[in-house]
Amino acid sequence: MTHASDPIVDGDLRPRNTYVTAIQQQPITVEHKPYIPKYGAQLTDAGTARATVAVSNDSPNGTTEDGYAAKHQHQTVIQQHVIYWDRDQDSIIWPQDTYIGCRDYGWGIILSLIATMFIHFGLSYPTAPGILPDLFFRIYVDRIYKAKHGSDSMTYDNQGRFRPQQFEDIFAKYDRSHKGGLDLGD
Repeated sequence: MTHASDPIVDGDLRPRNTYVTAIQQQPITVEHKPYIPKYGAQLTDAGTARATVAVSNDSPNGTTEDGYAAKHQHQTVIQQHVIYWDRDQDSIIWPQDTYIGCRDYGWGIILSLIATMFIHFGLSYPTAPGILPDLFFRIYVDRIYKAKHGSDSMTYDNQGRFRPQQFEDIFAKYDRSHKGGLDLGD
């Protein structure tokens, strides 16, 4: 069993609660341990959802380059996540916005068309302002939190806030070689 109160590991001197994070009888719990901050970690309160900044161990204050976090204090993190696609910044993502964004990524015409169709087919109706579907398959940025689905990583809550604990759990669980990131082998 792995207890949170086990002896010092990796120089972590912080007193911990006595809860079990893994048991040998269930190997998956040993292989995929949750994120537990090390002593002195800059990321605090990892379990608290953040409305306007996506924090991580690498960026405990979110994205600060060019004053990004300050410029986007009026948007939830999930809105900030999708505004790249909103080319004219009108809070509506048209299919052609997505197509152009995919092409700007360097994707081919066919892949860009397929991605655009899947993205807009899946996200348009949940974000539409009424009960009727949007005939142009537009995605409404102000309502993007309604497009949250069950197969996602759970790094965003139902209101579009960022959940750093779930984000860091992805790396704690799947970074098998402890390189500080993920690659195709993970």
